[in-house]
Amino acid sequence: MRRQIQREHAAVPSMTRALAPQHGIPNAVDLDSRLRHDGSVKTTVDIPEDELRDAMRFTKAKTKREAVVKVLEDFNRRRRMAELVKYAGTFSDSYPTNEEIEAVDERRDRRLGARSRR
Repeated sequence: MRRQIQREHAAVPSMTRALAPQHGIPNAVDLDSRLRHDGSVKTTVDIPEDELRDAMRFTKAKTKREAVVKVLEDFNRRRRMAELVKYAGTFSDSYPTNEEIEAVDERRDRRLGARSRR
Protein backbone atom coordinates (compact mmCIF):
# COMPACT_ATOMS: atom_id res chain seq x y z
CA MET A 1 0.00 0.00 0.00
CA ARG A 2 2.80 2.42 0.93
CA ARG A 3 4.64 1.86 -2.35
CA GLN A 4 1.41 2.36 -4.23
CA ILE A 5 0.86 5.70 -2.50
CA GLN A 6 4.45 6.75 -3.22
CA ARG A 7 4.08 5.81 -6.91
CA GLU A 8 0.79 7.69 -7.14
CA HIS A 9 2.33 10.62 -5.26
CA ALA A 10 5.24 10.75 -7.69
CA ALA A 11 2.79 10.92 -10.59
CA VAL A 12 1.02 13.97 -9.11
CA PRO A 13 2.79 17.27 -9.89
CA SER A 14 3.78 19.28 -6.82
CA MET A 15 1.38 22.15 -7.50
CA THR A 16 -1.62 19.84 -7.72
CA ARG A 17 -0.98 17.83 -4.55
CA ALA A 18 -3.66 19.78 -2.72
CA LEU A 19 -6.15 18.46 -5.26
CA ALA A 20 -4.85 14.87 -5.07
CA PRO A 21 -7.41 13.66 -2.46
CA GLN A 22 -10.05 14.28 -5.10
CA HIS A 23 -8.14 11.83 -7.31
CA GLY A 24 -8.07 9.06 -4.70
CA ILE A 25 -4.59 9.58 -3.22
CA PRO A 26 -4.98 9.53 0.60
CA ASN A 27 -3.23 12.18 2.71
CA ALA A 28 -1.76 13.73 -0.44
CA VAL A 29 -1.54 17.17 1.13
CA ASP A 30 0.54 15.71 3.94
CA LEU A 31 2.91 13.87 1.60
CA ASP A 32 5.01 17.01 1.03
CA SER A 33 6.16 16.84 4.66
CA ARG A 34 7.54 13.63 6.07
CA LEU A 35 9.07 12.86 9.45
CA ARG A 36 12.49 11.33 8.90
CA HIS A 37 14.10 8.68 11.08
CA ASP A 38 16.40 11.19 12.82
CA GLY A 39 13.45 13.25 14.06
CA SER A 40 13.79 15.98 11.45
CA VAL A 41 11.08 16.88 8.97
CA LYS A 42 11.64 16.98 5.25
CA THR A 43 9.37 19.59 3.74
CA THR A 44 9.06 21.80 0.70
CA VAL A 45 9.08 25.52 1.49
CA ASP A 46 9.06 28.46 -0.89
CA ILE A 47 11.71 30.84 0.50
CA PRO A 48 12.55 34.10 -1.31
CA GLU A 49 15.97 33.64 -2.92
CA ASP A 50 17.41 36.96 -1.72
CA GLU A 51 16.40 36.22 1.89
CA LEU A 52 17.97 32.78 1.72
CA ARG A 53 21.13 34.22 0.16
CA ASP A 54 21.37 36.76 3.03
CA ALA A 55 20.79 34.02 5.61
CA MET A 56 23.61 31.96 4.09
CA ARG A 57 25.91 35.01 4.10
CA PHE A 58 25.11 36.00 7.70
CA THR A 59 25.35 32.46 9.08
CA LYS A 60 28.37 31.59 6.89
CA ALA A 61 26.52 28.41 5.95
CA LYS A 62 27.72 26.35 3.02
CA THR A 63 24.31 24.85 2.21
CA LYS A 64 20.75 26.12 2.19
CA ARG A 65 19.75 23.49 4.74
CA GLU A 66 22.53 24.53 7.10
CA ALA A 67 21.47 28.18 6.79
CA VAL A 68 17.81 27.39 7.54
CA VAL A 69 18.75 25.24 10.55
CA LYS A 70 21.07 27.94 11.95
CA VAL A 71 18.42 30.64 11.48
CA LEU A 72 15.79 28.50 13.23
CA GLU A 73 18.17 27.73 16.11
CA ASP A 74 19.00 31.43 16.49
CA PHE A 75 15.32 32.42 16.37
CA ASN A 76 14.41 29.86 19.04
CA ARG A 77 17.37 30.88 21.23
CA ARG A 78 16.33 34.54 21.04
CA ARG A 79 12.73 33.67 21.95
CA ARG A 80 13.89 31.64 24.97
CA MET A 81 16.07 34.55 26.08
CA ALA A 82 13.15 36.97 25.66
CA GLU A 83 11.09 34.79 27.98
CA LEU A 84 13.85 34.94 30.59
CA VAL A 85 14.06 38.73 30.31
CA LYS A 86 10.59 38.89 31.88
CA TYR A 87 12.27 37.89 35.12
CA ALA A 88 15.09 40.44 34.88
CA GLY A 89 15.22 42.67 37.91
CA THR A 90 13.11 40.37 40.05
CA PHE A 91 16.19 38.98 41.76
CA SER A 92 18.69 40.91 43.83
CA ASP A 93 22.20 41.11 42.43
CA SER A 94 23.72 41.01 45.90
CA TYR A 95 23.44 38.53 48.73
CA PRO A 96 21.30 39.63 51.69
CA THR A 97 23.05 40.35 54.95
CA ASN A 98 22.43 38.22 58.01
CA GLU A 99 20.33 41.01 59.54
CA GLU A 100 18.11 41.18 56.44
CA ILE A 101 17.57 37.42 56.53
CA GLU A 102 16.70 37.50 60.23
CA ALA A 103 14.26 40.40 59.67
CA VAL A 104 12.48 38.46 56.92
CA ASP A 105 12.35 35.35 59.14
CA GLU A 106 10.95 37.40 62.02
CA ARG A 107 8.20 38.95 59.87
CA ARG A 108 7.29 35.52 58.53
CA ASP A 109 7.20 34.00 62.03
CA ARG A 110 4.94 36.80 63.26
CA ARG A 111 2.62 36.38 60.30
CA LEU A 112 2.48 32.58 60.77
CA GLY A 113 2.00 33.00 64.52
CA ALA A 114 -0.93 35.34 63.95
CA ARG A 115 -2.53 32.78 61.65
CA SER A 116 -2.18 29.93 64.12
CA ARG A 117 -4.00 31.89 66.86
CA ARG A 118 -7.11 32.33 64.70
